[in-house]
Amino acid sequence: MARVSQAQGAGSARESGIGVVYNGEIYNYVELRASLEQAGHRFSTTGDTEVVLRGYLEWGDDLFRRCNGMWAIAIHDPRRAEVLISRDRFGEKPLFVGRDARGVWWFGSEARTLRLAGAGSGGYDHARILNFLAFGDAEDPTGSFFDGIVQLPPGYLGLVTEHGVTRWQAWWDLAELGERTWQTAPPPHDEQQSILDDAVRLRLRSDVAVGSSLSGGVRAHTAGARVHREFPRPRSG
Repeated sequence: MARVSQAQGAGSARESGIGVVYNGEIYNYVELRASLEQAGHRFSTTGDTEVVLRGYLEWGDDLFRRCNGMWAIAIHDPRRAEVLISRDRFGEKPLFVGRDARGVWWFGSEARTLRLAGAGSGGYDHARILNFLAFGDAEDPTGSFFDGIVQLPPGYLGLVTEHGVTRWQAWWDLAELGERTWQTAPPPHDEQQSILDDAVRLRLRSDVAVGSSLSGGVRAHTAGARVHREFPRPRSG
């Protein structure tokens, strides 16, 4: 994972009072920032967190469709007295949600943190635990081992107000995308290479040194070869 800024993943817009808590990385933040600057926004930082914040100010929840990256995001909008949460398309970053006995909603990257805060019923999801012990399957992107603590599904957003969770909906659907995509022929080989090169290049943006680890598989070597094109003289250490 590359870091595009060493600042913490939180920020606020003083003029509106909107705040964002953010875990992840927006790979195309440079392009989004350029669009926002053309729309009149002025930035005080160089990283991607402020891009998320000002992108919400400009586009609302349509921001997420414009983002290329991995994230778990919570945006507090005091103008509407609501919190908007979002998870990336494939659920690379976890986002757990639960409510405590007082009716307060909690969210975070780890289910046990929410449990310690008092979220959930206090019990366990025994069926899920047994399934994990029997089959080693803990990859369900919607649940947890604790009753009353769930995950926001990949490609979903949720809206929390004083009345509770008022929206819980998909902003991106892989199945729908696949139906549209497979109605046409796959892109030619050169275009596929260009898409892969662009994906690797975006992920190499960082204000610190970038590292690459090879597992020995075809995918790792393919990505590693393209990293080598960008950095032909890697350092070892």
